[in-house]
Amino acid sequence: MPRMRSVSLSASIFTMPSVSALARARELAWTSLAVLAAMAEAAKAERAAHISEERKERLRYYDRRELGRDPQLDSVSLILDKCDSTKTTVPWFKQSPGAWWSALRKECLCQHLLGVLVHDRPDKIFLYTVNDTIKGDANLNIEGIRRLLLHKYESKPLPETLFVQADN
Repeated sequence: MPRMRSVSLSASIFTMPSVSALARARELAWTSLAVLAAMAEAAKAERAAHISEERKERLRYYDRRELGRDPQLDSVSLILDKCDSTKTTVPWFKQSPGAWWSALRKECLCQHLLGVLVHDRPDKIFLYTVNDTIKGDANLNIEGIRRLLLHKYESKPLPETLFVQADN
């Protein structure tokens, strides 16, 4: 049977910190928790303010949508939404075909798809395709508004007020 040896450990390993050091560490921990709690509360308040602002914007949109539907007012309300250009590239692949495609991608037909919903009685939906000469940013929104106004108001005067909801 093997003999058990007693191991002598240095007394410095088991030196206890002073009471004041423990008190400082405890105070620091509580301060850190208080700071984290304050940061969490600030983040919650910021999120609540953001949600409130989004709600106000949505309500303003609903009001303007109804103004555009009112035949007594000389106004039109519309909403624009763009389709991601990766879904409108010809040829289209469900998954990226690989590295060889990066070199050939410049040779493909790139299209932008823009949907315009005009709030009317009844609502009307217009879809426009635009090639790559107009980039898919605010210029695409302006092009969609231009095409819509040319199409809808070809034989009558333009409305006095235009309400636009765009997703930029």
